[in-house]
Amino acid sequence: MKLIKQEHYRRSVRSFFNTKLSGTSVFLTEDESDEDEWIRIKFGNSDPGLVSETAISLYACTSNDDDYLKLAGLVDKITEYVQEGLYIPYEEPIELAPYWKTVMNMRMATVTMSDDMNGPSDTKVKIIEVSLITINA
Repeated sequence: MKLIKQEHYRRSVRSFFNTKLSGTSVFLTEDESDEDEWIRIKFGNSDPGLVSETAISLYACTSNDDDYLKLAGLVDKITEYVQEGLYIPYEEPIELAPYWKTVMNMRMATVTMSDDMNGPSDTKVKIIEVSLITINA
């Protein structure tokens, strides 16, 4: 049985979203940003075992957005990639090479969203919670 490693889990999720967001004006960060649109990612606990459950929280954030229109557009972008039943590849390094390979997929089991909120410095925020399930071989 292969256990999910925290480093690989975080790298895989971050890589998935960086790939999906490349070519857009949206930035992925684990901190606050001074950009107009960004996604703040927080990693939840990973439950190792034959069936692993992990969780991520995506904070869709916009600034200079009095009418929440940029936030709605950002949430629309995110929901193109985050839907129940879709997968995020779980990758591990190939020995003696600087490459990673997909060894299994993390299935998006549940996706829930918060209401629109006001954050610090008049930032607009919506939280998207994603539960990921992996069956380890």
